[in-house]
Amino acid sequence: MESQHAKRDRPRQSPLAQLPVQSNLHSEGSKSVALSGQALAVQEMFDRIAPRYDLLNRLLSLRQDVRWRREMCSLLPTVCADVATRNDSGAGCALLDLACGTGDVLAEVLRSRPDYGRLVGFDLSREMLGVASRRFAGKNSSALGEGPVVELVQGTATALPFGDKSFEAITIAFGLRNVDDRPAALREIARVAAPHGRVFVLEFFPLPRSIMGFVFEIYFKRILPLVGGLLSDRRAYRYLPDSVATMPSFGEFREVARSAGLKVVASKSWLFGGCRLVVMAPMGVMGNGASS
Repeated sequence: MESQHAKRDRPRQSPLAQLPVQSNLHSEGSKSVALSGQALAVQEMFDRIAPRYDLLNRLLSLRQDVRWRREMCSLLPTVCADVATRNDSGAGCALLDLACGTGDVLAEVLRSRPDYGRLVGFDLSREMLGVASRRFAGKNSSALGEGPVVELVQGTATALPFGDKSFEAITIAFGLRNVDDRPAALREIARVAAPHGRVFVLEFFPLPRSIMGFVFEIYFKRILPLVGGLLSDRRAYRYLPDSVATMPSFGEFREVARSAGLKVVASKSWLFGGCRLVVMAPMGVMGNGASS
């Protein structure tokens, strides 16, 4: 028989918003946001690969993506006692996971961070959100008034449908490189971040010319599309490595973030700098030091 404690730990889930998936996306309020051709192409691509996306992620990263996400979630701020009465759930911090995909980050926060009472997953792809919705549906309890709130919202990161200073933590894992206007997205992230909140970007960055850079280029441009094409969509897994090349260097990214109102306060890298976790704070809030 299930314990009362287990019941309390079950997440609540709001229904997936019924939003259009073509040239306009509804945002809260009454306005619609027109998507660029690039954004529409990215949306359609992720809709196609959603059913096997998790399997390929685990296979192609040798499950390192799971480890990286867990490390990111372990660093989420612990300031929840001060905001216990603010969130809809009545307790805990609020987290926004952008480009949430099938819900990997949300699932890890539910598993390891009970101090977060409101979780919002936000993504451009309806099919990805559909997978996430089914993933969390089995964890719902009939007592909808108990446990963390899990919301799934479709939209574009360049026009977030949330109020200013709404979230103590904002995460985006392997999704920033797919945003068509990154400076605009970073400005929106800075807007919705709470004054003492933190922003976490987990992303691949291009490596400088070196032996390791050459090895990664071979893997990303040849092996990854080959395996991805055999198990899913070849065009998508050609796009994904190409998208890494569109990212700025880490130094350039710092400046872009600063211009958007975010200060890098810490970072950690893996794969000789090819993968980085970047921790940022709204401008004017100092961190505890940075590492590279």
